[in-house]
Amino acid sequence: MKKFIPTIITALLLICFCFAFFLQNKRKGETLLSIKDAKSGYTFKASFYSGSTPEVTRYMDSCTAILRKENANFHIKISEGDLTITADKRSNSAIATAHIKKMCRGISDILIQY
Repeated sequence: MKKFIPTIITALLLICFCFAFFLQNKRKGETLLSIKDAKSGYTFKASFYSGSTPEVTRYMDSCTAILRKENANFHIKISEGDLTITADKRSNSAIATAHIKKMCRGISDILIQY
């Protein structure tokens, strides 16, 4: 039994190291996009490499002037590697909804690069 203890400890350390490595590189190179364009609302969801979050945030910030001008009403939820944008079409003009969709297409273009 004493002969197996170092082997077991080594195996557990190897498993922990592999788990930490895969957790650190979570979603690198994997981008998932979901777009739902219903009659009453628009939803854009993205899961992506967390390292591109600052670039996505900068792009969205550059779009806010146009969206404010159109009085666009939408919600953004962003965290490292995850983004959700929702808009109620009934509370937005057609032009505001078009600008929201255009911003989401731009975000998609950024994420496809990774």
